[in-house]
Amino acid sequence: MRQEIVDFQDSLLEEVAASELLRHAREISRYVRLSGSRDEGKALTYVKERLGEAGLDVHEHRFDSYVSYPGRGELRIGDPTGRSFHGAPPAMSKPTPRGGLKAELVYAEAASRRVEGKLVLIRGLASPMVARALEDKGAAGVAFSGGRHPHEGIVSVVWGTPTPTNASLLPGIPAISLTESDGRQLRELLEHGPLEVVLRTEVDNRWKRIPVVTGDIHGSSPDFVLFSGHIDSWHQGAMDNATGNAAMIEIARLMAERRPLMRRGLRVAFWSGHSHGRYSGSAWYADNFWRELRERCVAHVNIDSIGAVGATDLSHPQAMAEAEGLVTSAIKRAAGKKSKARRVLRAGDQSFWGIGITSILVELSEQPRRTKEIDLQPWGWWWHTPHDTMSRVDSKNLVRDSRVYALVVSELCWRGVLPFDFAAAANEIKFRLQEYADAAGSAFDLSPLVGEVASLESLFLRFGREVKRVESTLGNRGKMPLDTAVKVDHINEALKSIGRALVPVSYTASGSFGQDPAVPLPAVPSLQGALILRGQTLGPDERRFLVAGLRKGANQLEAALADARGSAENCMTRLRNSGSKAATR
Repeated sequence: MRQEIVDFQDSLLEEVAASELLRHAREISRYVRLSGSRDEGKALTYVKERLGEAGLDVHEHRFDSYVSYPGRGELRIGDPTGRSFHGAPPAMSKPTPRGGLKAELVYAEAASRRVEGKLVLIRGLASPMVARALEDKGAAGVAFSGGRHPHEGIVSVVWGTPTPTNASLLPGIPAISLTESDGRQLRELLEHGPLEVVLRTEVDNRWKRIPVVTGDIHGSSPDFVLFSGHIDSWHQGAMDNATGNAAMIEIARLMAERRPLMRRGLRVAFWSGHSHGRYSGSAWYADNFWRELRERCVAHVNIDSIGAVGATDLSHPQAMAEAEGLVTSAIKRAAGKKSKARRVLRAGDQSFWGIGITSILVELSEQPRRTKEIDLQPWGWWWHTPHDTMSRVDSKNLVRDSRVYALVVSELCWRGVLPFDFAAAANEIKFRLQEYADAAGSAFDLSPLVGEVASLESLFLRFGREVKRVESTLGNRGKMPLDTAVKVDHINEALKSIGRALVPVSYTASGSFGQDPAVPLPAVPSLQGALILRGQTLGPDERRFLVAGLRKGANQLEAALADARGSAENCMTRLRNSGSKAATR
């Protein structure tokens, strides 16, 4: 790494100011920031003012989004005691009729029997997958129980604003979130016999015009890094996500002061629609700025729920495989902790996988995993409750986490060559593909593709060595020889192209223009059907249908591997030719 970047990063870390971070977080968390609400608008006005003061080019976009505002929820026992339990209806659930929903309550672990027409009690926080599964089985409603307090949440699997192809997946049954204590009492009552209950929930599902605010610092090239976090909140949302918003403002200020060193621009984006529209803000942005993002965005860094009291675990940050080294080195340097990145989860505002953009981080620091208690959340028991206030923020942890993000963002904006290792990404694909091949066996031969990925991994290792040789010749920014600058441009374009090929096939089933449901996805999801062939009794039609689908998934992967290979090989040819021309001058 060039010494000037090391020096500037040292000063960047020193200047991350606790006073500024806390000031911004306090101001933003003054407001209950429901998506599209007046109070969210007040928080965004504050954000826009701070970004403008720092010299960023600020833009606000507004669009129509399908959002959900939960109200009151109550589960009342239908016996003479009339005992009631108050809770939080999850967003996007169906509200009950005015008189409530009357049904028999059954406990899930005792309900392997039929649940048609029943209200099902589940131990755990509100889950879209569980709600969907119970609805498909004919349940009349679902009551979740977990945590010291009822947690706000959402039970739709639809990512972003619904379309004609997925609107049918919106929840069609009511739901409520209760405490773990309430759930325990209900389970005890069920041990004495059937229990008739009345569920009443208020949920306002409607269209609302909501905002997205962006701010730009321009670099010397057209490319930029997208640094994003959601502005909307449940209740005051001090940790989730006022602290993340505060870090975005502070890092943008510090980067703007160092604008002359920026090879790439920085775009900070504040999303509405995260909590109440299932990531509708970032999904809308991906759809409406698709071409610009594909051509110019080199990485997406997401920030959410940082700086909490007791959040000492930084051991498993989320990052795509090609960026693991970037993230783990930043954590080591800024926080003095060792870490190992894990695969980015299908959560947060990860709306840019189809475009082929490398995604880095979502959350960072978590509570230590000391217990298996159901109310222990990685982000604190107060997560998604009225107790997420500034009292849950630790200034030292907030500075620590902000410094990690500052290092990641500055590396991406300042470094001559993008810090991506796609051999690691190919290795991840190879590992998963081998699992699919073992499962499919002779029913669908995936061994040729396994060999292709292994060959691609070897090519990327050679490519990486070529890149390091070029990097070793980099001097100070103003003294870079012309032929070296040309090589750097070739490398960065190749790295972008490789990402455009591999990220969609590794992370999406819907491809470049859709959004997969908000459920966990394995690597190379278009081939996960191979696992069904292992030990499954399938009818002849089912087996043939499955094999036909696998053929399409294999073709998709093969095309992506060929594109990635072509980008690396073409770049290596250009690097050799550039070296030959320089030697003859």
